[in-house]
Amino acid sequence: MRTFQKKYTVLMLLLKVNFVFSQLYFGFSGGVQIPGHQDLKFKNYINGSVFEEIRTSETVSRSGSILNINALYFWEKYGLRLDYYDWSHTTLALEFKIDNSPPFRRIEQERQATLISVMKKLHPFKKLYPKNDSNAQYSYIGAGVGIAYTEVEQGRTNLDGSFQILGGHSLRLVNRFRITFEFKLILTRDADTRPENSEGWRVDTSGTWHLFRFGPHWDTKYHVFQIGLHYKLF
Repeated sequence: MRTFQKKYTVLMLLLKVNFVFSQLYFGFSGGVQIPGHQDLKFKNYINGSVFEEIRTSETVSRSGSILNINALYFWEKYGLRLDYYDWSHTTLALEFKIDNSPPFRRIEQERQATLISVMKKLHPFKKLYPKNDSNAQYSYIGAGVGIAYTEVEQGRTNLDGSFQILGGHSLRLVNRFRITFEFKLILTRDADTRPENSEGWRVDTSGTWHLFRFGPHWDTKYHVFQIGLHYKLF
């Protein structure tokens, strides 16, 4: 009986230590995503081959909303974060490199992405919160990888890799609720495929060179600004 009591006591102490040093949050956020520059290639397929190709010399991509649902776990100052994103954006062709123009100029891309990130908690404003209360507010940074599902108008769906770097600041509101302010850079691959055996006009999309790309087709990027709400489970 005493052996059981000792084991029970040790288990309770371990659980108590775990809850003291670990934190689990569930949250959601909304905001705006600003796409990076994109080039479009309009291709007219006849009998399975490209009959005509028209490239753009100037385009504009419109900003839009982006939804995020996440779970965040911290053990002391390190942690893991699971993110789900849902967003879409529209690119409009303004000028072309030849005199001809395709039958349409606007293309819409819809994306959903799931990523897991390694996180680190920071305390750049220690003097602003009460002594021994490091959770009153803190900043955090992270980087992660995952998959993105892309659907392009006049194209086909595509499942490929995705990458993000993020930074944010968290403030305690009331009880278990916190408010977060975040900036993220999300990278996805170009969507440049067409439905098999399709005919007529299709569009290939391509981003432009940037510092964090992994290859020639890792060009599609989004600058994301979001405000969110986190609920602390423990």
